[in-house]
Amino acid sequence: MGSGTRSGLDVEHPRTRSFRTKAGFVGFAVCCLVILATACSDPSPRNEPMGHDPWTPGPHPVANTTVRVELTDRIAVVEIWYPGTIAVETPDTILDFEDSELGRDMLDGLMQQSPLNCTTRTTQSLRNATARVGLEELPLLIFSHCHNCGRYSSFSLAERLASHGMVVLSMDHAGALPFTMNAAGEPLSLDQLTKRSDDITRLIDKALDGSLFRLARATQPLKIDSDRIGLFGHSFGSVTAGLVTQNDTRISAVAGLAAPMENVFLPGVIMTDITVPVLLILAEEDNSIQEIGNDFIRDNYSAANPPAWQIDLADAGHWSVSDLCGLTAAFSAGCGSDTRHSAERSGEPFDFMPVARGITLTQRALTSFFIGYLNDRTDALERLESLNDMRDVRVQSKVLSTRNESEIDAAR
Repeated sequence: MGSGTRSGLDVEHPRTRSFRTKAGFVGFAVCCLVILATACSDPSPRNEPMGHDPWTPGPHPVANTTVRVELTDRIAVVEIWYPGTIAVETPDTILDFEDSELGRDMLDGLMQQSPLNCTTRTTQSLRNATARVGLEELPLLIFSHCHNCGRYSSFSLAERLASHGMVVLSMDHAGALPFTMNAAGEPLSLDQLTKRSDDITRLIDKALDGSLFRLARATQPLKIDSDRIGLFGHSFGSVTAGLVTQNDTRISAVAGLAAPMENVFLPGVIMTDITVPVLLILAEEDNSIQEIGNDFIRDNYSAANPPAWQIDLADAGHWSVSDLCGLTAAFSAGCGSDTRHSAERSGEPFDFMPVARGITLTQRALTSFFIGYLNDRTDALERLESLNDMRDVRVQSKVLSTRNESEIDAAR
C-alpha cells in the first residue's frame, strides 16, 4: 500500500478515517458532540470492552520479536510488540534486545554502572512467542526514539500498549547501540529528521501489506487496520512523529514526549497542519530542552487543532519517561537529584520523581489517549482527563470536558 500524503491545504476532521469516508464534516461534527457529551449508546464495532482500564495492563499477554527490514538504502532493525498467547512467568533481561555477544557485553557494562532505581532492567514481554491467532485487524502504533537512543528505549510503554491489543513498532534510527562510546550514532539535523520520517513511512507500508510480519514466524498472524494508525515519539522522536503525521494521511493520532513537534531548531512541522488528535507530555524539570523547549511545547498545544491534550509531569526530567534513564551520563536527566530550571523556581534543589512513576504515568496517558481515539472509547478519554486528579500531574485539553471545571478544581 502506498503512503498517503497530507497537504497543508487539506483540512480533515481530527478523528478516525472511517468516519471521514462515511459522513460530511458537519454531520460528523454533530456526532462527535453527541459522543463526547452523552457517550451515545451506539458504539463502534471496533470498541474494546469497557472493562479493560487503560491505567492497568490489558487483557493480552505481550510478546515481542526482532526483525531486519530492507528499506531504500539500508537494513533497519525493528522491534515488534504484539498481543501474544503465553503470559510471562520469568521476566527477560533488557540484554535480550541485543542478539550479539558483543552488543550484550557492551550493554551489560553500562547496566552495571547505572543506578539501580533508574534504568529499567527487565521486560514484561515474552520474546518470539506466537501472536494471538484469530484477532481481528489491530491498531498499529509506531514509536520514534530519542536522539541516539534506540528502538527499545521505551519498551515499557510499548508493552503496555500491546497488552491492550495494539501492535507497536520501533526501529533503530541511529544504528546499533548509538549511546555507547565511539558509536557513530546519528546527527541532530534536518537531513536526519527527513530520513527518520521517510523510514517510518516505508515501515508503515510494509506493516500494511503484511511483508513486515512475514519476516518472523511468530508475527505472521498479525493484520493491521489501516484506519487505526498512531505515532508517538520521545525527544527527537517527537519531532519525527509530528513530521510524519503532518505529511501522511494514514495517521489517526499522534503523541510527543518531552519535546515540541514544531520548533525553530528543527523546522518543518507546523502544528496547524496536523489535523488529528494530539497529545503532548511536558516534563516540568526538563533540563535537557530547558524552559525554552517547554515553552515551545506550550506553544505547540496552543496552536494545535482540537482535540489536543497537554499533560505536565511535576519533578520530571527529560528521561523520566524512558527505560534508559540513567544508563549513561547523557541520559541522567530524570534520575536522582538536580537543580530546578522551571519558571519561578529556578535554582532550587529537588529530587526527580521516581523513574518508575514517570513511566507509569506515561503508560496511563498514552494508553488512554490511543484507546480513546483509535478504538473510539469515550471512557478512555475520561481516564485521560482524570490524570488531573493526581498531585504531580496537570492536564489541559481542547475537547468537550467529561466533567465541569468546578469538579476538576475541587479535585485538585
